[in-house]
Amino acid sequence: MDGGSPLGIDRVDRRMADLTALFTHVRRMWPRPPRVVGASWLYNLSAYRRLFPPAYLATARPIGQRFRSMPLWGQFLDRHGELRPGVTREFLGRLQRQCSMDGLDLCFPLPVLSLEAEATVFYDDPAPKMSQCKT
Repeated sequence: MDGGSPLGIDRVDRRMADLTALFTHVRRMWPRPPRVVGASWLYNLSAYRRLFPPAYLATARPIGQRFRSMPLWGQFLDRHGELRPGVTREFLGRLQRQCSMDGLDLCFPLPVLSLEAEATVFYDDPAPKMSQCKT
């Protein structure tokens, strides 16, 4: 709420604490580890990826036809809710070249990536330390 990016380098410790609290709760509540499933365009961003264990990130695969019930459209907005002109132009240019709905997935600059792993990778294989991450 202070105008800073939730994924900014200065907030990594806060985001890691959020995930640690979440998986501490999961580990305590479920004796049998559940599967962690994610699907988002955000997994394309290094600022987001640096929060997750390498074993989870290694499962990333693009998925298509996810236009509804998916915040795919968020990639066109900045953290203030304003349009990001470059990404918007890129999308509209690609969209104009489409002749059918079949290629709509290819119009989005950042595809939806699907990831899935057991929660244990979050217990045993924490995200890399900041000194190992690219910003």
